[in-house]
Amino acid sequence: MAYYLSVKYDCHAALLNPSLMPFATLMDCLGENTNYDTGEPFVFTEGHIKQLRDMFQEIYLEGNHALLHVFVCEDDERLDHTQTRKMLKGCGTFVSFPNGGHRFAELERIQDTMSHIYAALIK
Repeated sequence: MAYYLSVKYDCHAALLNPSLMPFATLMDCLGENTNYDTGEPFVFTEGHIKQLRDMFQEIYLEGNHALLHVFVCEDDERLDHTQTRKMLKGCGTFVSFPNGGHRFAELERIQDTMSHIYAALIK
């Protein structure tokens, strides 16, 4: 979603282990799921997949990648970080960590970098 909003509104975005084609990577999540934070069940439908596909088609290969600040974990069990690097060539920041998984463990590793990015933006 952050990538979509960055392209649509020409603004900076921080992307952590981004799924750039969620309509494809989330196919195995169709059906009933559980919210990680609340524990509440929800249903992910084909309609949601269509919405994601439509959003992707609207912005595919557009936007200013220099506005993107991307952080990936090489051991992400859901996404291929090498594809992310290829698709977001020319991004403002690209940092790759050897571990952290898809849930991006040890988020504090990017705190200093994010602080520098934010400081540069508010000048």
